[in-house]
Amino acid sequence: MFSDLLDANGKVSREASSMEGDAGVAYQKIKAVYPQKTREMLAQASPQALANEIAVRNILGTKKVFKSGTAKGLYSRLQHYVDSKEKLASGATGQRKKLNDTMEYWPLIKVVRIYTKAKALSTGAVVVDLVCFNDFLLYLNSVHSKLLIHTIVLHAVAGHHPRS
Repeated sequence: MFSDLLDANGKVSREASSMEGDAGVAYQKIKAVYPQKTREMLAQASPQALANEIAVRNILGTKKVFKSGTAKGLYSRLQHYVDSKEKLASGATGQRKKLNDTMEYWPLIKVVRIYTKAKALSTGAVVVDLVCFNDFLLYLNSVHSKLLIHTIVLHAVAGHHPRS
């Protein structure tokens, strides 16, 4: 991912401003975890140095357990960890500024397991939140031989964002 971010000159690629390409997706993920870092700071950093920052080290390898009697309660507890600040921002300028300075967790989360007594989910469920359609295709290719053979139903849900 980090190599997608830099161009041949070792600077943050111009494509990082667009979500269309690999550089844009990489930049959004890295910027979510390191919101205070400038493009120049990211270009000079190494992946190892970024991963060794205290805030990130305190998150990696940890497990959070939430219990709730309702889906809405569970959703509100998980939202802080899995939603991006764009979804959380209410539109108030002061809140948006505060959110821009806060590290987001969603790029660091590998797995979210949900255990429930619901009969419909008794055989298990895998919920995957992918950034874009290209991520979905990569995901399908990576798990096809192992996971999809045993899959009974596969649902792909995407929001519709019309261009202005």
